[in-house]
Amino acid sequence: RWRVTFPGAKLVHADLPIVPSPSGLPSQHIVTAASAGATALFLGQQWLQPGDRVRLHTHPCEEALMFLSGTGEATIGGETVDIA
Repeated sequence: RWRVTFPGAKLVHADLPIVPSPSGLPSQHIVTAASAGATALFLGQQWLQPGDRVRLHTHPCEEALMFLSGTGEATIGGETVDIA
C-alpha cells in the first residue's frame, strides 16, 4: 500500500469556479498558485465547441495539454500538430 504525502491543498473539482478564459471560452483553473501554491505547473480545463479557438499564449510555468475527445490542431513550441 502506497502513501504519498506532499505539501499543497485539497482540491475539489466540483467546487472550482468556471470562468471565461482570455479567449472567452469556459475555463476552470485547477492547479495554480492561488489554488494550490503551485509555482511550476498550471493545470486547467476548457470546453471547446467546433470552430472555437484558443488564442496563442504562454504561461510562466509548465503547461500540459490533454484532449479528451474531438479533433483539432495545437501549436506547441511553435509547431502545429494535428489532434485526432
